[in-house]
Amino acid sequence: MAQAPWQTSNHSLQVAEIAIRSTALMFDFQMQAARQFMEMQARSAAAFGMPDCSSLFSTADERARRLFSESADELVNTTRRASESVAEMNRHIGRLVEKQTVEMAEQMRQGIDQLGRHTEQSLQQARTLVEQGVNEMERAASDVRSATNSTSGSTFGSTSGSPSHSSGEDLGSPIIRPSENRGGEPGRKK
Repeated sequence: MAQAPWQTSNHSLQVAEIAIRSTALMFDFQMQAARQFMEMQARSAAAFGMPDCSSLFSTADERARRLFSESADELVNTTRRASESVAEMNRHIGRLVEKQTVEMAEQMRQGIDQLGRHTEQSLQQARTLVEQGVNEMERAASDVRSATNSTSGSTFGSTSGSPSHSSGEDLGSPIIRPSENRGGEPGRKK
């Protein structure tokens, strides 16, 4: 079973704490042994007539005896607090990254939706323009057909040989196209 990275880190910190405390205790023991050895040497020297300086090596304060172990405890506590602070900061950063990822995904989704709406509107406009163009072309073709039919009927008459207009209009009159002005100045186009 694989452990989470923070659990592995926690185990390595515990091993480091044990090593630091053990080393500090060993130094304290060695300092205590050295202090006692030096005190014994000073008393032995006093027995041979030297001044008694054994009081220099005796410690009245228990804290002085545990110099290394207390320093190690402070170091371990500081390291533990720093590790907890880093872990808390990592949790906050993880939540922040997760929140920003969700926000970014939401913005991307909204952008894609908006792009889809714009594309649909553009396609609808294109479809409307194409339909209008087709309708205009059909009207123009219809106008051309009707103009062609009326021109061919006016110029050549019907197939039965009777004039196509009963009003007695002259068949040789100029052809008026739909684009020409019917009332107003002659030869002037709209």
